[in-house]
Amino acid sequence: MPDGGAPIVNLATFTSDGGMVNSDPDPNLSTGHGTWAKNGGNEFGVTFIHFLSDQGAPLGTLKVRAAAQLDKSTDTFSGPFRTDVIIGGNVVQSVCGTVHARRVRVEEAEACP
Repeated sequence: MPDGGAPIVNLATFTSDGGMVNSDPDPNLSTGHGTWAKNGGNEFGVTFIHFLSDQGAPLGTLKVRAAAQLDKSTDTFSGPFRTDVIIGGNVVQSVCGTVHARRVRVEEAEACP
């Protein structure tokens, strides 16, 4: 949830070895790739980068950084994030807010008619 903005909904996969993949429905963003690390207790740091384009023409990158506090009892995490828009090696815009996430749970497959 960006400060003062509409919610951004995307999917992220965290691997056991510290890798991370993020999918955003914005057609001007590539799949994001990054890393995560445990900072202590139930707090984790996350950084990932998307390529930014304008209808396929390369523009720059988006770098997202977050500090997430994991709630193991509910399989959720939340914390502050900052997204920097980087064009020509310069940060041209930053967006800050709070990330709220929950694990996708395995569901039982239902029989088809």
